[in-house]
Amino acid sequence: MKTLTNFYKNRTTVLAAVIRDAVHNWKNNSGNQTFKDVPQGFDSWSTTTPPIGVNKYHLNIEIQELASMVEKETNKVVANAWGNIHKTNQWLGGHKHNNNKKITLVATYFAQAPSTEVLTFADQDLPVKTNMLVIFDSSLLHGIKPLERKSDCVSITFELVDK
Repeated sequence: MKTLTNFYKNRTTVLAAVIRDAVHNWKNNSGNQTFKDVPQGFDSWSTTTPPIGVNKYHLNIEIQELASMVEKETNKVVANAWGNIHKTNQWLGGHKHNNNKKITLVATYFAQAPSTEVLTFADQDLPVKTNMLVIFDSSLLHGIKPLERKSDCVSITFELVDK
């Protein structure tokens, strides 16, 4: 796992794009694995309907520069991307990104993160900050806890494949 702080200089452009584009409300209490303090299922806003199959959100003009920086940092190619917004008490249940064996890495960019925000893995809670990129293996179980948030947690997830 790798974390990079102060990753992207045009954070507000990406933040505005995700806020504008996250119009799909995912709400389901089944289907995802559960682990400490993270319920099954999901309750969040997304830029796409649940991300099954190809998603070309990374080609959105406001996201392209960030996607290119993620590719450069990981030496991989972005296959899929989507933005999420977690409002107070919303969550994303435990899940992995290796359903497609070509997807080897995940990079999640936190355009906005409240001071109490964490990315939960099976063995740890990783505190995250605004303008932080977290890169991890696609087989790692992870999720977002339902928290009392004073501001929304806004992120973009990139699924990466070999060049």
